[in-house]
Amino acid sequence: MDAELKAKWVEALRSGRYEQDSGSLISRVGRRSSFCCLGVLCDTQGTQWGEIGDAGLLDGIEVRDAGRSYLSPFALARFGLDESQQQKLAGMNDAGRSFDEIADYIEANL
Repeated sequence: MDAELKAKWVEALRSGRYEQDSGSLISRVGRRSSFCCLGVLCDTQGTQWGEIGDAGLLDGIEVRDAGRSYLSPFALARFGLDESQQQKLAGMNDAGRSFDEIADYIEANL
């Protein structure tokens, strides 16, 4: 993973600007958005989330139902994450590890 990209992602995870969620890259309820750690990566790289609604593709990310977005296979390879790294990070996020803990892991392992 590119060092500059990694630093930007880690900073965003630790910033307090993102509310953490699990099970999808981004979840929206009204004007409130919450993110998985991988959704934070997408957001820092300028992903245009648009209006998440019907099933389809949004900026290379598979959207399966209203208000929630999910990864299509290898969707984050463009950011230097292979499938096993994506699964590890999503698993940490969905198991309740904090963004700070995940940022520590990213710094040490990616």
